[in-house]
Amino acid sequence: MAVSYAEANDCTAVYIGAHSEDYSGYPDCRPEFFEAFQPVIDVGTRPETEIDLRAPFVDASKTEIVERGLDLGVPYDDTWSCYRNEPPACGTCDACAFRLQAFQRAGVEDPIEYERRPTYAEE
Repeated sequence: MAVSYAEANDCTAVYIGAHSEDYSGYPDCRPEFFEAFQPVIDVGTRPETEIDLRAPFVDASKTEIVERGLDLGVPYDDTWSCYRNEPPACGTCDACAFRLQAFQRAGVEDPIEYERRPTYAEE
């Protein structure tokens, strides 16, 4: 869908926020997937279309991503990671656990509401 939207709107890239900590559970978050998917984009779009698939955080940890967002002033209260589709975030699914741990390691509290907010001991 993103590639179709990009082509229809003359965009030159599609970005995905996959990162290194997702590799184990999600094979489509590996660099090899993006390398394999780029030719699919090239074949599946008009010959004159050039759309790059970009994964700028693929080698970053979730903590590094949170820290970069803090530097950029990302409004994290408007972001969502939970597998639930409505607030509050559960605080227990893998996505919540990784997010909460990343914020803790970055030294700031995650601003979204959680049903359960566990804490993580530093390693």
